Amino acid sequence: MVAPPPPPGTSTRRPAVPVRRSRLATARRAPFWVLLTSGLVALASAPVVHLAFTDRWRDADGMLPEGLVRLTVLAFFALVISTPTALTSLVLAIRALEEAPVEDVAEYGGGRRVDLVWPDRYATRGRITLEELPDARVTATRRPTGGRILPATVAVAGEPGCRVVPRLQPFGATSYEVTSEGPAIRVTVAERAGGVDTTFEDGRGTRLRWRHRPVAGVTRLTLLDDHGTAWWVRRTGRTSVRAELPDELDPVAARALVLVAEDQMTDATRHGSVVHIPGRDVGAVATGGD
Repeated sequence: MVAPPPPPGTSTRRPAVPVRRSRLATARRAPFWVLLTSGLVALASAPVVHLAFTDRWRDADGMLPEGLVRLTVLAFFALVISTPTALTSLVLAIRALEEAPVEDVAEYGGGRRVDLVWPDRYATRGRITLEELPDARVTATRRPTGGRILPATVAVAGEPGCRVVPRLQPFGATSYEVTSEGPAIRVTVAERAGGVDTTFEDGRGTRLRWRHRPVAGVTRLTLLDDHGTAWWVRRTGRTSVRAELPDELDPVAARALVLVAEDQMTDATRHGSVVHIPGRDVGAVATGGD
């Protein structure tokens, strides 16, 4: 028996299903690998150093064999290096657990793929690829230290482009101004106790919301639309970002959203140790009208 079609105007998307995952499963892996490696080195070196202080391998004159002396020296230096490394990585692993999310999304929506690629980490000219649409050229501004920074301009052959400009706040998260020839693209950024909330509206009825915390190692953002469907933006490399966004999201807005998300992930990592003031709204900017 075939189920009847849904009433007109009813969304057929399945809502995002949050599932509980332990912090150990979602934490950054690098500190744990360093902790494991340095711990094994320390455990292997300690018995060799201890053996050198016993009389078991000494000759009648109290001297150790030449090979054991060399091995003891290597073990001593390995122990000196691995012990503080293990302690440091333990602190970093604990911090990674504190920063890791305890929730994740079991299922994401399937929409339009967006890729942002820069030639290298210092390049100010890149490319945004949007499925079934022409590629866009991105031109950013160079940071005084040599890296790249917003504002950035997106130029598309035969289509309207846009410009994404950050509005830095002295005591809060960065807001963004998006200018384009089409409908007004609205970016609202508000800092709350649990993180930074961002609402992105493309001016054509599609709205996406997400939250991130200003901590080091933010490489993925989970976005929710008004239907409860989850979408994502993630960093796939030091010079590339990939996103899966709704098909109905305006192409100009989709390119601007990826630039905003990349800047937020970079800024969160760069200022992960900065203390932010919770509960401060940094404002909404509506720009780019007809």
